[in-house]
Amino acid sequence: MPHDRERFMKKIIQRLTILGIVILAGCSSQSTQFPEPKSMKPMVSFWERVYSEWDENQAVYHDNRYLDVIYEVVDVSNFNRRSVLRSHEDVLRERLTDMVDSYTTKRALTSEQKKWIAMLKKAGGEKAIYEAPDRLRYQTGLKNRFRRGLEISGYYMPEFKKIMKRNNVPVEIAYLPHVESSFQQTAYSSVGASGMWQFMPSTARSYLPMKRNIIDGRLDPFMAAEGAANYLREAHDRVQEWPLALTGYNHGVGGMMRAKNEIGSDIGRIVWEYDGPRFGFASRNFYAEFLAAKHVAENGSSYFPGLVHKAPRKVDGITLAKPMKVRDLANILMVSEMTLIELNPAWLQSVRINKVAIPVEIPVWLPKGSAKKLPSDIGRRIDKR
Repeated sequence: MPHDRERFMKKIIQRLTILGIVILAGCSSQSTQFPEPKSMKPMVSFWERVYSEWDENQAVYHDNRYLDVIYEVVDVSNFNRRSVLRSHEDVLRERLTDMVDSYTTKRALTSEQKKWIAMLKKAGGEKAIYEAPDRLRYQTGLKNRFRRGLEISGYYMPEFKKIMKRNNVPVEIAYLPHVESSFQQTAYSSVGASGMWQFMPSTARSYLPMKRNIIDGRLDPFMAAEGAANYLREAHDRVQEWPLALTGYNHGVGGMMRAKNEIGSDIGRIVWEYDGPRFGFASRNFYAEFLAAKHVAENGSSYFPGLVHKAPRKVDGITLAKPMKVRDLANILMVSEMTLIELNPAWLQSVRINKVAIPVEIPVWLPKGSAKKLPSDIGRRIDKR
């Protein structure tokens, strides 16, 4: 009997060991190149709500480090919008300052102050209380804008994912325009970034077709997607982690190399501990915004019932054998100049008005089926879409 019991226990241990290996293997197979550190969950949750819960007429006043600390959500109209937002921010900062004074001097706290202090302690401990007024920030909702971006993305997403795969980067990076521009083709930033993928001019010159007053590849979402894929692949080669490479898209790869050398490769630790130059709110939150946008986009119908995506783009892609003006190309293909101009947003004004010819060696998009009308000595097909 003792020997039988011993053999039985050995079998149980063996089975448990095998089960453990299977479970671990299952966990490994579900691992992702875009992990969500536990320390960043409140950040990701905040941005999910920005994208799917709060609309553009709502302002969320929150702590800029502890994003689960939300003081107020207020409605705001378009009339004198910025002034109203800042005025309310000033008033709320005064209330937070009074909260800190009351807490520090042990005066009686109001119910509102008790609520705020409880939130701050839970998020960051007692130390989070004292500089809360300085960390106050407001964020307007993006629910309607994000939904529009999801609808528009149907036109771009199939090709974006192919571009990412072709360039050996994760296909999920195709979701990045949700963060950068909400899939708005003509998006511009106050610091000079342009297009759906928000390239700065200095970076674009290394990754995109750029000819002064002739071509701006930033304005063509598909050219820019190729450039973004190449940039991010090179960034990943340097920093070795996709969360760091993505953050480098906002902060710069050199900055992320410094962060990695100082803190290590854990994006969760970098977000909370790195204090490098220009590593402010936007850079700290960029990866969290990406994770949130990716989650909402992958579950779009759950967040936005009745969502309908735009049909995917169908075009022929060619390169010209020699420079040619839009008018001449349109005549050969028997299509309107405006049709070609709409398909090729990288063409600048001088090209659009036939003052300058379309350069060679850049992608030219034609209506689907048009490439077969093009003589071989004028252009060649670059892909099959």
